[in-house]
Amino acid sequence: MDFVFGKDIIVYGHSDVDKATKFIEQIQEIHQEVQGQLEKSQAKYKARHDKHQMEHSFQVGGQVWLYISKDIMQGEGKKLKLIRYGPFKILEKIGENAFRLDLPAYMHIYLVVSADGLRLFEPSLIEDPEEQR
Repeated sequence: MDFVFGKDIIVYGHSDVDKATKFIEQIQEIHQEVQGQLEKSQAKYKARHDKHQMEHSFQVGGQVWLYISKDIMQGEGKKLKLIRYGPFKILEKIGENAFRLDLPAYMHIYLVVSADGLRLFEPSLIEDPEEQR
């Protein structure tokens, strides 16, 4: 039993070109509907994702504060740990909203951080800039 899809389909020795053409057209219409639904769904998910992206002015080589939520922290006394760490240097921009930071190994967190967890580092106005060197 061999079936070949195309304009000239022969099933069991006789030609059913009209039925086959109609079947192919129905499959193509279904395919177009599914493709339209996929594009619509992807646009919806993209809009939802883009809503959470934030504008930033971080540059490679710049310094940033890293804000870590208490949920990510591990170990005893996590309530007493700092929320803001840094400043850390930005090593690489990954995508539109993620950055690789120069984090110390003892922090035990992934080096790539989303921009929503970063704030620009601004030196303190109280301290003398010469003391920071």
